[in-house]
Amino acid sequence: MAHGEIYVQLAVTFADDPKVRALARYGKDARRIRDLYVQMLCYCKAGLTDGLVPDDQIGVLVYPDSPAIGKKDVLRLAEVGLIEAREGAWFVRGFLKRNKSKAAVQSKSEAKAAAGAKANHTRWHVERGAFKADCDLCQEESRSGSHSGSDSDPKADPPSDQSGIHRVIGHRSEDIGHRSETQKGSESSSSTPSAPGPAASEPAPPLPPKPQPDEDESLDKINDRIEGRIIELLAELTGRTVDRVHASTVRRQLLDDRPVTNPLGYVASCIRGEPKRYLPTNGAPWESPVPPLPPRDPDAYDHGAAEARKLLAAKLQKGTS
Repeated sequence: MAHGEIYVQLAVTFADDPKVRALARYGKDARRIRDLYVQMLCYCKAGLTDGLVPDDQIGVLVYPDSPAIGKKDVLRLAEVGLIEAREGAWFVRGFLKRNKSKAAVQSKSEAKAAAGAKANHTRWHVERGAFKADCDLCQEESRSGSHSGSDSDPKADPPSDQSGIHRVIGHRSEDIGHRSETQKGSESSSSTPSAPGPAASEPAPPLPPKPQPDEDESLDKINDRIEGRIIELLAELTGRTVDRVHASTVRRQLLDDRPVTNPLGYVASCIRGEPKRYLPTNGAPWESPVPPLPPRDPDAYDHGAAEARKLLAAKLQKGTS
């Protein structure tokens, strides 16, 4: 299975379905009509259309046949009950039986993004005792009282405000007093004075803030930035400009169902490794660049005539000698 590819669910007994077998009434055209049905399935899966194919897309799906043939074949698919007509589109009736809807795919993607945000919040905020005002999870835990903050987290930096300093000093003073009470008996019975302990009147200076990764962006902003990067990379590496819809399809191909910690870097790496793989393949034929013809080799075309001229010259020379 290649990375970044989407697969449509199709039973191996597809050709034995009664509706598909009914296409035999159209003779040798049945195989061509069956191919159009498979192309419609792929279009629905790639675009998350929930089984809808626009009417003006049929001519593209039947290429290199003409749009007129596509119009005739799509009506035949409707006659056997594989598809049905909708306003300006055709609905593939069996698509949602074996393929997830757009809402289900988006819900799964959002759940994965929420789980990733929760894991990042735990790693960079909770475990380090940091609180970020622009983090929704930090604010939620602060309102519920489950976020202990830097005062109780042993890994947190000492607070920089004056009230925080008093609290730290107070805790240290009480701790020192508790130790002096427990050690009072042993100190009174010993003739050797104990060495003075470290001064607790001044707190340790706060450490400089550590740079934190920007993991608090919303899912829409992250997807928008990834799709913009896809458009830039394809234009840079292939010379072709794709639209936002195609960039969204590429993003889903690369990231859906994959636990990627750095989605932007992963997408860029895949496209740089094989950029032409992620160009549109189902577009109109005139949108694809036509490769130039190879240069004409005169010897390849005139080789036989040149040999014939040599033989004729040899015969003439032999006859005159």
